[in-house]
Amino acid sequence: MMQIKNTIWDGIYVLFVSIILANYWIGFHLGVLSPLPLLSSVTYIMAGICGAFIYLFMKSVRKAFFSTMLMCILACFITSLALFIPAHLGIVDAEVSFYISVRVYILMFLYVFPFGVAGCMIAAYLYPD
Repeated sequence: MMQIKNTIWDGIYVLFVSIILANYWIGFHLGVLSPLPLLSSVTYIMAGICGAFIYLFMKSVRKAFFSTMLMCILACFITSLALFIPAHLGIVDAEVSFYISVRVYILMFLYVFPFGVAGCMIAAYLYPD
């Protein structure tokens, strides 16, 4: 029973961290629509910071690696979904918005995954079990 509770809390934590990461990337792609600091360097570094937070919460390198991978996929999905919402509402062309969403998903994953894993591994090196 305790293992199930821990797994649920881990999933909730990964979801919240991926929402934070997606918020930075949505603000970066849409301009200044968020109260968060949206400098491009902070946006790229945020993936590493989120990966480090995941390791510091999990305290297991293997579990943190797979959770970081899941965080990156969820953040990319949330970002591309947020960029596709105007097409769903009929504001812009659906084909162009779909293309932009897929493009942002792929480019964001190429940036976020290495930085997230690097942040996770640096935190594991600095704060071992």
